[in-house]
Amino acid sequence: MEATERCTFHHSLFTQKKFKMKRVIQKTYPFLIKKISKQDNTPAGYTDVLPDENLIKKKWNGKRWIEAATFEEIQAHKKQVQQQQDADFQAQKKADGITYADEINTKLIGIMRGKTQAQIDDLDIEFRAKILKYLDLIEGGDWWTAKRMIDNTTLPKIPEIKTLFLEVRQHIRNYVNENYI
Repeated sequence: MEATERCTFHHSLFTQKKFKMKRVIQKTYPFLIKKISKQDNTPAGYTDVLPDENLIKKKWNGKRWIEAATFEEIQAHKKQVQQQQDADFQAQKKADGITYADEINTKLIGIMRGKTQAQIDDLDIEFRAKILKYLDLIEGGDWWTAKRMIDNTTLPKIPEIKTLFLEVRQHIRNYVNENYI
């Protein structure tokens, strides 16, 4: 008998019409969400009015969702959100700095190809004196200090390093303008 019932049940799943679904949410904690057919009535204790996602502590007042959090809870939530945004921004600045420093190091390696050891040594000394400290700053996420310092740096003498320096300086300026100002 069970096998017959199981077959009938599975067969009925395939023959049922597909109905459009709607979401309903429980009016009290834990605010369970169900999907029901649009043709079905909303179950008791549920509403098809979904709460605003910005509500910290949602409460159903009989007609709509309202904010039930106290002023202190709202302020604490805002502070927590701001701290998370700050942490995310700091992590992104570091990741951007590491990526860009890698690009510049790759370009430096390209510049050094085909050069004599004496030329490579000169390029390396100039690179370390004029560019490396700014790459170290941006790898740590400190683009603002890098911009402030690089704007007061004299240009390198070796043409290839000068070109690289100008590119780095412009990239740092653009990054700060886009992300800080």
